[in-house]
Amino acid sequence: MLRYEFVRCMELRTRLTERIKGQIFVGKNGDDVTISIFGCPTCRYQVNLDNVRSDNSMFISPYNIDEIANVIYEDYKKFIQKRFFI
Repeated sequence: MLRYEFVRCMELRTRLTERIKGQIFVGKNGDDVTISIFGCPTCRYQVNLDNVRSDNSMFISPYNIDEIANVIYEDYKKFIQKRFFI
């Protein structure tokens, strides 16, 4: 992983930790960026950044970390509501 890619992954992790309680891991394997969030022992959320971008392609630019963090946060919120409240 290049230094630039590492810095971008850590920026995304920092933006997510401001909003989400739990263990957050942002990792890069080849061209894939994977975000894993462990909120509780029975709750594991994992998403690939390319999937998030393709689902919301008109809203996300690849360079704006805040937009990416907002979309991941909203998707995580839906995941939690579906899993525990409905």
